[in-house]
Amino acid sequence: MGLFESLLKLLTIWFVTGLAIRISRRLIDYFSVAREVLDIGDFLTMGDSQRRQIRTSTIAAAIKGFVTILIIIIGCLTALAALGLPTASVVAIGSLAGLAITFGSQN
Repeated sequence: MGLFESLLKLLTIWFVTGLAIRISRRLIDYFSVAREVLDIGDFLTMGDSQRRQIRTSTIAAAIKGFVTILIIIIGCLTALAALGLPTASVVAIGSLAGLAITFGSQN
């Protein structure tokens, strides 16, 4: 695999990852606004409309952050695979680090 091919693959992965992030954010915004327009909250007892809007925007922001990080992780793993590096070891080390942080943050 030549240098040009690997650069082209990395550029494509970067472009698709950025596009996926933008599309997912637009979809989340669309569905959060559609939820406010439909006012499904009338069937649920969640409080007044201002509180519902704040909750909707908070939940939408949290989902945006989670989806963005998930897409970036998938993009990084795809880029490592395109370069020929083993992704299984990276995932295993990341899992162990996450487990260590989880156990370390307990009281």
